[in-house]
Amino acid sequence: MRKENINPKNISFKSLDPNPVSLSERELQIIRFIAEGYTNSQIAAIVYLSNHTVNTHRKNIMKKLGVNNTAGIVMYAVKEKMVTPNQFSFKKSNLV
Repeated sequence: MRKENINPKNISFKSLDPNPVSLSERELQIIRFIAEGYTNSQIAAIVYLSNHTVNTHRKNIMKKLGVNNTAGIVMYAVKEKMVTPNQFSFKKSNLV
């Protein structure tokens, strides 16, 4: 660091929060549906919410988990054993 003339006091970083992620029951429910492949519209119909409300839950979930996309939500759900990959029956696509 001396050789590169780097002052540790000038290094900025995000504070690491030691507290676990706190998700509401509704957010956990939405995560499960997202991980199972449901769209916002489908989730909204199932849980009797508007698309806008489901989208707001999705945004809040991503912010809390520190992810930028749906794949991050799915990875969290699998890691936390909310869903398992073997519960889905993948069908061969005609796109080959």
